[in-house]
Amino acid sequence: MDDKRTQIRLQIPESRVKYKSEVGFTLFNQYLGPGQLLDISKSGAGFTLNHLLHEEEPIKVKISIPGEKSLILRGTVRWVDTDSGSGNHRIGMQFAPYGYRREYNSPAKLIRLGHLNQIYRYPNSDSGHHDSA
Repeated sequence: MDDKRTQIRLQIPESRVKYKSEVGFTLFNQYLGPGQLLDISKSGAGFTLNHLLHEEEPIKVKISIPGEKSLILRGTVRWVDTDSGSGNHRIGMQFAPYGYRREYNSPAKLIRLGHLNQIYRYPNSDSGHHDSA
């Protein structure tokens, strides 16, 4: 399988994901889960759940990262891989575009993802920049 991703994927320890479907009725419109965030970039996320989602399903995720405010993003499930031994499902999600339309993610969320990139891309430095002195 070719990996066509161009964005750097961050692995952020102890991060959790909850989701809700953007189609049909969800019980009391609550987020379901939690699952484990495996990786995240500006364009999407990978995570595990014990709930089965379907390819092309529009969803909204609530990502909880230790020490950060929760991040809620819209997108579409692009692939699902089920581990027959554990029953867990690994999900690949592509985020919706960023902009001001209702179905988009707000540009402020793109800025937050950029902030996370600075923190977690270079975990051994304060800001991701290395001093030459």
